Amino acid sequence: MELHHRPVTIDDIPTICQFPQGPDELFYMFPKATYPLTPAQLADTIAQRSGSTVIEGDGVIVGFANLYKAQYRGICALGNVVVAPAARGKGVAR
Repeated sequence: MELHHRPVTIDDIPTICQFPQGPDELFYMFPKATYPLTPAQLADTIAQRSGSTVIEGDGVIVGFANLYKAQYRGICALGNVVVAPAARGKGVAR
């Protein structure tokens, strides 16, 4: 699978919300969210973070990640990260 990344768009949000397959998975992606992940929850966090990015494989969204604290003393931290169930174990998050 050839991977590409691009900035997230509003149209991507419903697809990304389907990635967490249960409360435990959602906790690792987004500890403050309530399962099931809703477009409103994800849109709100995207608005508060930097670099929200989707990863596409063969034209399909297979991953999502963003950064937080990006303006804090030149340091940033990896924020929400999730990989589509069908793409797990294929190097998407790498």
